[in-house]
Amino acid sequence: MKKLLILSLFAALCWQPLLYSQLQPKTLFAAGDWSFRSDPGRNSLQDYSARAGILIDENLTLGGFVGGQQFNRFNSSAPNVNTGYAGLFTRYFFKGNGPAVPFLAGEAFLGSRTFNFDVDELDFNRNLWGVYLGAGIDWFLSPSAAIEGQAGVQRFDEENLDPRTNILADIGLFFFLPPEGESLGRANPPMAAGLLMIGGRGSLHWEVSGGPTGSDPVIAFHPLFGYQFHPRWMVGGEFAFTSGQQAVDGSILDPSDLSIGLHPFLRLYINPEDKFKAFAEGMTGAAYQRHDFHSHYPFRLRGSAGVGFFLSSNMALEAFFGYQGVRDLDEGTIWKDNAIGGIGLRAFVSQ
Repeated sequence: MKKLLILSLFAALCWQPLLYSQLQPKTLFAAGDWSFRSDPGRNSLQDYSARAGILIDENLTLGGFVGGQQFNRFNSSAPNVNTGYAGLFTRYFFKGNGPAVPFLAGEAFLGSRTFNFDVDELDFNRNLWGVYLGAGIDWFLSPSAAIEGQAGVQRFDEENLDPRTNILADIGLFFFLPPEGESLGRANPPMAAGLLMIGGRGSLHWEVSGGPTGSDPVIAFHPLFGYQFHPRWMVGGEFAFTSGQQAVDGSILDPSDLSIGLHPFLRLYINPEDKFKAFAEGMTGAAYQRHDFHSHYPFRLRGSAGVGFFLSSNMALEAFFGYQGVRDLDEGTIWKDNAIGGIGLRAFVSQ
């Protein structure tokens, strides 16, 4: 099965469609995701981002984006921190003959960060703004689905703090809607055996200057793959790699500085031929987490339910919500439970 998944992915990435039906003027494109995690008695975290644009000719695009994070603490006198931003971006695509289309990118944004305490009189707000210049590549899996990777430099300013220079990188899925292609949401492909599902994302955030020093890079890479071996059944796995400690207003979200995990799953589609494809999913697996003085080996059991809606023949928008229990295999600690949820794009390609 492992060899079959690898060969299927290689075949999908090497398929070379005729690209410039995607990059016609008035082609729309979009990406986005939302994630939720709640650790009862400790904190909850929501991350969201969305962007959409249009090609005004064969090369130049204009668009907008929003994003943010909500970090709420439980049983703590420390503040809840809510961050939100919105901005505009532009891209210049270069023509090519293969599935890879390089581009240059630029963007600017405005936002704010709000600190909410138990006592309202202590609440305060800081404005923030920034600009970004970078370059990337879209690798088309189909006329409507592409894996995108890009990297660049960001100048970030936050009120009452020193300006920061960040090196950023990101990889994820983008949805394209050509003007002469499929109508949005009209496709309803059956969940046939042999489909390969691709999802997830990766990112790098490296603060190279901010005050007297910068910070260590934070790398997060969470790809998701699935293989449809029956019209109702999918098997797959989620790989998780994180290096560095993500912080929110000086608080460390995860004290481990290195985390590597593999979590296989089995999914059952309840109604594989309907427009909204409901599914139930079970996931398990373990991880290695390195701390400053010792390491942990958390084992996870998760159950979730969700629904997928195909935007085109090869791209779906999925939403899920579930509950999971986590227990450290090394220390034999009690089970810790938390709620999780998410919304994201999934590419479906045939062999």
